[in-house]
Amino acid sequence: MIQVQDIILSLRSRLRDKAVQKEYSDNELLDLINMAYITIATRLKVFSSHIEFDLSQLSNILMPIDCIALINVFYDSYPIDILPTNYLLKNKLGIKTLSCTLKGNQIELYPPKDTGILAVDYHFIKRILGIEDYLQLSDFYKEAILFYCMFLALQKETRVDSIQKSQYYQSLYELEIQKIALINSEINTTADLTTQYQRI
Repeated sequence: MIQVQDIILSLRSRLRDKAVQKEYSDNELLDLINMAYITIATRLKVFSSHIEFDLSQLSNILMPIDCIALINVFYDSYPIDILPTNYLLKNKLGIKTLSCTLKGNQIELYPPKDTGILAVDYHFIKRILGIEDYLQLSDFYKEAILFYCMFLALQKETRVDSIQKSQYYQSLYELEIQKIALINSEINTTADLTTQYQRI
C-alpha cells in the first residue's frame, strides 16, 4: 500500500521547479492523485470483486457505482455471454442464448429473467478522501502515480518549458505502465502454474 502523504511530499518536492509558478493546495494534489489512481485502475483493471443478485427480489439489476467492467456473469451457476450494449440492442432477434450487457451501472438480461441468481465478477475503481488515506496498490505503482500527477500538474502552466516537462512525465508514465503491465502479467502467469507431485 502507498501512503497518500508520501505521494504529496514527492509531488511538492518536484513541483518546486522554475518551470512551475503555481502553488498547489493539498486538495488540488489530492484531485491529481485521484485522477491518477482512477486512470491506472481503469487502464490496468487493478481491482475486482464479486456480487450476487436474487432476481426474484429485484426489478432492476444495479451494479455498484464504482463498477467499470464486467468480467464474468453466471445465471444459476451457468456462464452467460457479456455483449456490448450496441450489439445487444441491434441484434436481439438473432441472440439464441441468455446474454447480458452493462448499460450505465445497470445489467440488462436478454431475454429478461425474473427468477434465479445472477452472480457477477467485475472490475471497479477506488478513490481517496484525504492525506491520511492509502492507495490500495503495491509499491511498484508509486512511480506511475507520481509521473501521471506531474504530467497533469504541469499542464496548468502555459510556459514552453512546463509543457515540455509535462510531455516528459507523460512518457515516463507510459514506460511505468508498460512495466507494471508486464509485472502483473508475470504474477498472473505464475499464479496459474500448478505443479503436480506424484507420490512414490
